Amino acid sequence: MPSLAVRLRTGPEQVHGQVQVKVQEQAQAQVPEGPAPAGPQEQAERMVSANAPVFHPSRKEQGALPSTLPTPLPLPTPLPSSMPPHQPMPLGDAIVSTPLAQRLIDWPLLLGGLALPEASRQLLNSMVGLRSLRQGAAIYRHGQAPTHLYAVCQGAAGLGRNRRGRADVLMQSFQLRRTVQEGHWLDLHTAWLGCTHELDACALTTPTLIMEWPIHLARPWLTAQPDVVMALMREMAAQVHIFNTDLHDLLSKNALCRVAGWLMRRAGPHTRFQMDERKRDVAAQLAVSAETFSRMMRQLEQRGLVQVDGYDILLLDRIALIRLARDH
Repeated sequence: MPSLAVRLRTGPEQVHGQVQVKVQEQAQAQVPEGPAPAGPQEQAERMVSANAPVFHPSRKEQGALPSTLPTPLPLPTPLPSSMPPHQPMPLGDAIVSTPLAQRLIDWPLLLGGLALPEASRQLLNSMVGLRSLRQGAAIYRHGQAPTHLYAVCQGAAGLGRNRRGRADVLMQSFQLRRTVQEGHWLDLHTAWLGCTHELDACALTTPTLIMEWPIHLARPWLTAQPDVVMALMREMAAQVHIFNTDLHDLLSKNALCRVAGWLMRRAGPHTRFQMDERKRDVAAQLAVSAETFSRMMRQLEQRGLVQVDGYDILLLDRIALIRLARDH
């Protein structure tokens, strides 16, 4: 009987202990191995830490840490493609960004109204780069071998000659021959001829946004794009037409007719525009002096054809200007 009493007193405790052990084993079996899942805040911190720059010491610096280690930012730095529409591009080197190109490049305008399929447009945007320049910054220089096709997406660019060459970094001695507004190509023929650029190109406004299309990417893609090739040929023909018209005007028209023709070309479909060029540069394009150009503008204003307020010009009678421009 004593032994039975001992067994009765100790029996429930042993059973309780066995049940408790089984419960703990089951609870441990239900908990997955590894760290607990991170919450949203912890996941964001891990993303930032993963994107933070890592210091890799050279052989000379093995065992030594830098004096200041980069600290992770609270949020990742946004890419240029995520910039808000009102924020301008940073000035300087070209940026290759498909979303940025999709927002800033008007391909139908550059290709004479050609509507590209979405896949072709996306591929084009992935091939090109965008460069934002200050006024006077060089786009390319004469004598330089062409590596890109260039187009103006915003602002204005000028074609001419820099008398001091590469020594004039800001093109202060630049003599303008032709202005290229946004939505137009700078030089479409040089790249296909295999020769060097005949003129310098520089930005006329701040900022001027230039699209750069590498030739080594354009050539193979265009071999399978006959519609785009035809559009580029039409744009090239339009440039040749402008050159021939300017030459004809210089040889056969007086200064007043040339100024009227320049006003119509510069205004395009608009009745008001602002001059991006200096008056002496426009005068050089028209083969007149700056004083003669100012005198011709005053004559047109006295006739009631234009209204001039500094560099802001309003066309009051487009029909009369067209007739004057066509007069020989």
